[in-house]
Amino acid sequence: MRKPFFRTSNECWYVKDEAGRFIRLDPNKTKAHDLWKSMLSNAQSIAGKINVGVLLDDFLTEYEPLLSKEKFAKCKFFAQSFVDYVGSELESDSVSCGQVTTWMQQPRLKDKSSEVEGALRPWSSTRQSDAGAAIKSIFRWAEDTGLIVKSPIRRLKLPARASRTNVIATDVHSQLVTAAMASGRSRSFALYLIASHCGARPQQIRDVTAEHVSPDFATMVFFKHKNFGKTRKPLVVFAPPCLQTILKILVAARPIGPLFLNDRGGPWLKDTVCRRMARLREDLGLDSSVIAYAYRHTFATDALLAGVDVATVAALLGHSSIAMVSRVYGHLAEHPGHIHEAAAKTARRRLSGE
Repeated sequence: MRKPFFRTSNECWYVKDEAGRFIRLDPNKTKAHDLWKSMLSNAQSIAGKINVGVLLDDFLTEYEPLLSKEKFAKCKFFAQSFVDYVGSELESDSVSCGQVTTWMQQPRLKDKSSEVEGALRPWSSTRQSDAGAAIKSIFRWAEDTGLIVKSPIRRLKLPARASRTNVIATDVHSQLVTAAMASGRSRSFALYLIASHCGARPQQIRDVTAEHVSPDFATMVFFKHKNFGKTRKPLVVFAPPCLQTILKILVAARPIGPLFLNDRGGPWLKDTVCRRMARLREDLGLDSSVIAYAYRHTFATDALLAGVDVATVAALLGHSSIAMVSRVYGHLAEHPGHIHEAAAKTARRRLSGE
C-alpha cells in the first residue's frame, strides 16, 4: 500500500489499497497519515511481517532501471553484505541501529584471495558512511512505499567521512604519470591523470564524451552535475593546453561514448581507478592520501595560491557557494611563503592607511 496522496477536487487525503481501490482518509494531513499507518499495522499483523531479504530484493528490483550501472552495483553490494551479516530471514522491524553500526565496522578481508594475518581490516570511515547511508535509504524507501510502518534505523548516526582536502604536489603528479607511461598496461591511465588536473570531479573525467567538449577544445560543459539542483547552471570545466591536445585527439578517435577508456577499451569505473591508484602508490611508495579526487582539491589550492578569488574558484568548481572552497584555505598552511607574503601585504596596507 503506497503512501497517501491529496485530491484537490475533494480536498481530502486518499490511499490506494492492494486491490486498486481508493480509500478516503481525512482532510487533515496528520490525521490521514495516522489512519494510513494504522491500516498498514493491521494489514501487516494479518499478512505477516516482511523480512530483510525480501525488503532489500524489492528495493533492488524497483531501482535497478532507475540507477546508473555503477550506483546500482554499489547499492547491491552493500545490500548483499548486510543480508549476509544479519540473515535474510530477520524481520525488518527487528533491525536496530546497533546492528547496522556493528556491520559497518566489521573487519573484512582486504583481498578475498588473501588469508594472511593482518589482512582483516574494517572499511574506511568514508565507505562505512556510504554503506550506512545505503541501508538507511532502503529502509526509508520501504517506509515511504508502505512495506513497513516505520524505519527502525531512522536515528542511525553515520560515521564522519574522511577529509579529502589533501593535494598532489607537482613532483608526485610527474611520478604518477611517468610510472603509468612506463607500464604498457597503464598508459591509458596516464591520460586519465593528466585530465584530472583540470579540476573536474573524477566522475566527470570518467563520463566525458565528445558532446561535452567545445568546438575549440578549450572547455568541457556538463549539464548534469552534482550541484545542478542548486546552481541551475551547467558546469564549465576549462582545459589547459596539454589537455586540449589530448581532447582533440580523443574526440577524433571516439566521437561516441566516453573519451577516456581503460586498457581493455572499456569505460573507467570508480573501483578500477581506485585500484590503479593504489597500485601506483605501492610501486612509488606514496602516501595513501594520494587519490584521484585529490586532483580537484589541488586545482582549487593552486588557483587560490595564484591569487584567484574564492568566488571565482567556487564557480570554476561548480559550487553554489564559497563554503567548500573556503575550507581549501587549510592547504595554504603548507605554503608558509604564501602566508608570510599575505601577512606582509596586510601589514603594509594597514600602515599606509589604505
